[in-house]
Amino acid sequence: MYMKVIKVLTDDDVKNFNSEAAKHEVIMAGFFMEGCPHCVNFKPEWEKFVKQCESEDEPDVLIAEVDSNQAKKIDFDTSDLNGFPAVLLNKKGEIKTFEDKRDSESLKKFLKMAMETSTKPASSNVEKRLENLEKRVGCPAAAAAGGGKRKRRRKTKRRKTRKGKRKTVKRKGNRRKRKRRSRVKRRGGSKRKRKTKRTN
Repeated sequence: MYMKVIKVLTDDDVKNFNSEAAKHEVIMAGFFMEGCPHCVNFKPEWEKFVKQCESEDEPDVLIAEVDSNQAKKIDFDTSDLNGFPAVLLNKKGEIKTFEDKRDSESLKKFLKMAMETSTKPASSNVEKRLENLEKRVGCPAAAAAGGGKRKRRRKTKRRKTRKGKRKTVKRKGNRRKRKRRSRVKRRGGSKRKRKTKRTN
């Protein structure tokens, strides 16, 4: 596949972009607005970056300069477009936003990083939950079977053991009282009874 650079300024350019976008794996689009001072300052660096790409002939890349009035008409996901100027890159449906310094070197690094890194499909919410459960429990089988039941069993066991401890403490206290009573009986009654005997 070959690299191509186009400008999207009119409706005919939109049709040209849409036909070329289907042929390329990577699409890098710069969005500019007329009369915007930030766009005017960034335009020379963007053009310098485009010339560098043309000289190096980057494979399977479509570079487009899009006017703000045509942004919503092209076959390109512009949901992350919050202002102008902006640079978005689409690789196999994955959108990346350029947020680095606005110069030709940073744009070149951004494109190279996108070309080198392989796109990973976004996992669903169910898969993410299963991964979190596997990390907590430690094995996928336990996560799928329901780790929550095991936790409830542990809680019930702890409650039983706590109740058992309380019962054992009460029993120990009763035994001590019994021992004291038996000792008092052997000695011949309590201290009050001894005092009454002495007075008599």
